[in-house]
Amino acid sequence: MSRYRLPLSVIVLTVLSSCTKEMSVENDGTRGPAVGADCRPSQVVLIDSATRAGDFSFLTRFGSNGRAASVEAYDSLSNTSLFDFPLVYSGDTLRDFDGGYFLLEASGRVRTYVTTDTTGGAVETVRYEYTYDANGYISRKELFSSLLPLNTPLVRFTYTWAGQNLTAVEGRVVVPGFERMLFKSALEYDNTQTVKNFLPVVPDAAEAALFIMAVDLGRKSRNLLRRIKSSTYDDAGMVDETLTTEFSSPLFSMDGYLLEWTVSGDEPIALPFFVGRNVFRYHCR
Repeated sequence: MSRYRLPLSVIVLTVLSSCTKEMSVENDGTRGPAVGADCRPSQVVLIDSATRAGDFSFLTRFGSNGRAASVEAYDSLSNTSLFDFPLVYSGDTLRDFDGGYFLLEASGRVRTYVTTDTTGGAVETVRYEYTYDANGYISRKELFSSLLPLNTPLVRFTYTWAGQNLTAVEGRVVVPGFERMLFKSALEYDNTQTVKNFLPVVPDAAEAALFIMAVDLGRKSRNLLRRIKSSTYDDAGMVDETLTTEFSSPLFSMDGYLLEWTVSGDEPIALPFFVGRNVFRYHCR
């Protein structure tokens, strides 16, 4: 039976996370300058908190039409572009650099992602199908493999929302006779602080890791993220690894956008957040 593998995007992010990291001091509660009225995250920069110089940049460029045009990772320590790939649109299709493609709804929201895996000798096409609830929040994701009977899901992820925040994710192998837990994540928030149009923080979205600023996975969480605790499970359904990531010392703009925070603990595997001080920059229309 096919196994759930990490895509190229996560392998790249794992390599990038080996950069030198500096922790920051607490913010004093002041607010940064206003960002704008219609803005979305376009760049995450890992900075040296002492010099404020960037160590690494993960960038999504946007065109004048508001669509993402390319993604780039840049190592500032060696002044080297690790990759810089265009995103190509054709009708309702957005193609990535690795042969995969997203199918978009009329609103631009992702409904399907398709990729091909050739590791292990066999050619396997994996299809991700996304479902959203009536309020526009992602509620389910199913993975289908070309090595299984047609339309038989391999893995199903379910998402729990409370108070307009994603609070839990559970992924299970659902092939009859092979059912088991695969992934579980719990997310905690500071409910006293809201975040304006931040990234979609979906801890299991490894397939979209490099494109998380470029694609629409539904409505984002309302409040400031404080902690993610995620566990993966082995073939016997037992906990294999648990990762805990903390988010602290946020700096907001005067108009409510998150400008900076400090990430500590474990590196989240499917999100573009790096242990140390992360600075967020925005594209405004």
